[in-house]
Amino acid sequence: MKTIMGPEAAIGCIVGLVVRVGDNRDIIRDQLTQLEGVELHAEDNQGRLVLTLEARTQRQAMLLTEEMQNFDGVLQVMPAYQYCDESPEVAEQGGWSWR
Repeated sequence: MKTIMGPEAAIGCIVGLVVRVGDNRDIIRDQLTQLEGVELHAEDNQGRLVLTLEARTQRQAMLLTEEMQNFDGVLQVMPAYQYCDESPEVAEQGGWSWR
C-alpha cells in the first residue's frame, strides 16, 4: 500500500471493495495498489480483487473509487463496506486512527 499517511495517521473513512478486472490482471493490480491508501487483501483466478481504501474524508474516498473505475481493464468496482466519521469533534482532532 502506498501511503503518505503514517501508520498512526488520522483517517476518516475506510472502504472495503471488490474490484473485477479483465485482461492484464497483474498490471492492473500493481496500478491499484500504487494508489495512496489502497491495500490488496485477496484475489482469485476469476479477476476479483479484495481491497481496502483509507481516506481522510468521504469525498477523498469517492474520488479514489472513481479513479479506480476509470482504469483501463477495470470492469467493476463494488463497495462492500464503508465507514466514515467526519463529525466536527473528530475533524478538530485531525480524524481517527485505526492502527
